[in-house]
Amino acid sequence: MVPTSLSKDDWALLVPRISDGECVAFLGAGANVAPSGETGLPLGAQVAAQLAEALTGVNVREFDDLVNVEPYKALRDYRELLRLGLYDLPRVAFYVELRRDPAFLMKQLRAILDDTAYKPSPVLRTLARLPFRLIVTTNYDNLMERALDHVGVEYLRVVQPVGGFDEKRRRDLNDELAGWGDRLVLYKIHGSLLPPDGNLGGGTGDLLVTEEDYIRYLTIANVQGRGVPNIIAGRLKASTILFLGYSLEDWDFRTIFKSLIEPLERHTMFQSFAFQRKPSAHWEKFWVQKHVDIINQDVSKFAQKLEAKCAKFIRPEPDWGQCP
Repeated sequence: MVPTSLSKDDWALLVPRISDGECVAFLGAGANVAPSGETGLPLGAQVAAQLAEALTGVNVREFDDLVNVEPYKALRDYRELLRLGLYDLPRVAFYVELRRDPAFLMKQLRAILDDTAYKPSPVLRTLARLPFRLIVTTNYDNLMERALDHVGVEYLRVVQPVGGFDEKRRRDLNDELAGWGDRLVLYKIHGSLLPPDGNLGGGTGDLLVTEEDYIRYLTIANVQGRGVPNIIAGRLKASTILFLGYSLEDWDFRTIFKSLIEPLERHTMFQSFAFQRKPSAHWEKFWVQKHVDIINQDVSKFAQKLEAKCAKFIRPEPDWGQCP
């Protein structure tokens, strides 16, 4: 049975880790989910469906409707085996780029993931007020940055190029990170829709989104200096990782986890936690043996609890109604 909340012992472990900067927040699209009654940015499957509609001109039905159609009913408990193509973002994006061109794909993604009409979610607002030294996000949008800017947190944004850091970027990045100390690093591991603005790494259009992008990235992910920067890799190894709204099925992180975390000696491994709604029993069984406990809890509800547990050291609450 997947737990629906952290235990007393879990909180006793997690809160001091956050306070001491020994916890890394790892964000997926689910971290952007808006409060009940509000509309938020679409999740990965929804982005895939909208891309498919832009390509075909045909309305795509909801995934839950599709799996209730024969012969899929018998597989409702094994939805991860279906992986219907219309909801597989890397496959759909690859197909769209091939049938149109990269510029068409980027234009569609910019329209679908336009965050100008949205405010940071409760999860992002809470994270921005806590003393994290590293936040890793797979999201392309600007909402985490806006939450941090509104609170007044100084941070270094590092954008991972799909093809890896070249020699100059690597040299500049190492120097910058070495001098950054314990201040926050925001690592955008899947790229960013923001235009280049002097931050290190890639810029607009350098996104990990298609199947081909994933293959390209995975060939360099663990190459010294080209994939995850050394200082960032060191923090991942020496921290509890808090997965929020992130799919633990993703190949890129499974590759990084296997190369960075799994080889650690048993006495140096940190317990990690992942918050997902209605997680797959298959993936819960897979990750629990790797010291990652999956919690069946809405991330917004967890953020409320986290704020209360960290009341002694969380930054003051700003007026989010004025957040740009």
